[in-house]
Amino acid sequence: MKSINHSKSTVYFKNLDGLRFFAAAFVILGHCQAVLYEGKHIHFYTPFADKLSSFGVDFFFVLSGFLISFLLLKELETTGTINIRHFYYRRFLRIWPLYFGFGIVWILLGTTQSFYFGPWIGYPPTVQTTEVLLGNLAFLATFSINFQAFLHLGNPFQAGHFWSLGVEEQFYLIWAPTLWLFRRHLLAAILVFVSIGFALDLPPKNWFSMFYEFQYNFTANRFFQFGSGALLAWLLRSGFLTPQYPSSKWASRALQIAVLTPMAMFLFGNHYYPPIHKNYEQIVNGFMSIGIIACAIAEYSVFPFENTALKYLGKISFGIYVFHIPAVRFSQKIWIDYARLPTDSAAYWWLFPLTAAVIAVVFSTISYEFFEKYFLKLKSHFR
Repeated sequence: MKSINHSKSTVYFKNLDGLRFFAAAFVILGHCQAVLYEGKHIHFYTPFADKLSSFGVDFFFVLSGFLISFLLLKELETTGTINIRHFYYRRFLRIWPLYFGFGIVWILLGTTQSFYFGPWIGYPPTVQTTEVLLGNLAFLATFSINFQAFLHLGNPFQAGHFWSLGVEEQFYLIWAPTLWLFRRHLLAAILVFVSIGFALDLPPKNWFSMFYEFQYNFTANRFFQFGSGALLAWLLRSGFLTPQYPSSKWASRALQIAVLTPMAMFLFGNHYYPPIHKNYEQIVNGFMSIGIIACAIAEYSVFPFENTALKYLGKISFGIYVFHIPAVRFSQKIWIDYARLPTDSAAYWWLFPLTAAVIAVVFSTISYEFFEKYFLKLKSHFR
């Protein structure tokens, strides 16, 4: 199988769907760990659960920057321009239906104290005020929940995990026009974004480090991840990097193992994990994501993710991310209130995240098959 399949309107890279699913699973695991720690101060999943969650988010940013930039660069190369209006339409059709469908329902569920499922999704036994309700809807409508976070306006009734979707939409609002405007200086434009993000992620001299939520959620601080993905796309489109290098199967796999081994040791244990500032981790995650993507799309990739199940799970990973917070809360409710498993038991530690993942997959499958597909089909009109 070739590493890159081109058609008239689409591009497919092998193994990336599977990696997308695992990134979503890492986020679920990290949030399960957060629930355990915040509620019971149980550290069972540490030291790697928090790292996996952070890595999953950063990997999504890098992968998104890579895939979307590759398509935009391909369009620019083929047609000499970028149809920015069509680009926005495609983004709308992919993100907006589920984003607003879930987000509005989630927020409105906090308007009635008698709602049966309130405790299932972690709502407090109070009703959100009109002021809070309107504020949550406003931040949702403007894709600015990340601003809500670093302005310390968060509350239990917001779709808080949508902060990353806001960051993505804010970035892509300027990215396509930027590539079109600087189409004769693409590399320079990409490197500027990479450099800005890298500089903003360097504590503690940076004044942003005084406000962790600001530094973590601010869109410009994620330019490094998006820009790194875009740089990898540019290297591929320009021929400086090819999936066929090295041309020898065993040399290629040996190189990949050499690259991936220290990354695995970093992510799944204390190895190579000194007490560094949290935002250095964003930089490390960005570099690791680039290495993992390069290994995944290699002609002789060591990743075995080209199977029907993982490819499908990768396709619905957006829904998995959207639904994973209620899934975590549902799982917690099932095993504590109904099964009455002790939270300090090994059975609970394993069943809790596994059940959350299954629930998220079920919800996202239903959403994808009976809701999202209708809008995704419309994207073909804007190729």
